[in-house]
Amino acid sequence: MADYNNLSVKNATIPKIHSIIPRKSGAIDFDIFDQKMLFNDPKTKELI
Repeated sequence: MADYNNLSVKNATIPKIHSIIPRKSGAIDFDIFDQKMLFNDPKTKELI
């Protein structure tokens, strides 16, 4: 277990498993990371 927790590994990388989600793209004005906007939206409240 000591080898597993060894954080002194040089040049360690974490594999990328997905692409970055854009905050806003093109004509779509929607930010999935804006939690206040998401949970104050009337349609979202209806679904919850």
